[in-house]
Amino acid sequence: MELMPVEKIKSLRKEMGYKNAKELSELLGFGSSTIPRWECGSTPMSKSHGLMVEAFLTVPSFREFILSNNNKSYGEING
Repeated sequence: MELMPVEKIKSLRKEMGYKNAKELSELLGFGSSTIPRWECGSTPMSKSHGLMVEAFLTVPSFREFILSNNNKSYGEING
């Protein structure tokens, strides 16, 4: 399985209204500089991170889950 190209991630991110990569990184629980480093080419994207970003950007139910649980602790989500 091939990961979504970084250019496509950047394009979809902007289309969805996330003006900077740091915001999306933090929303997904990554380090604040993870997606910005991919976008500038300084760090390669891992498969697991890439799949999560792709799912967030392309699967509405996954995106809704992340957004609705973003401010909850692990116990509140799984409890």
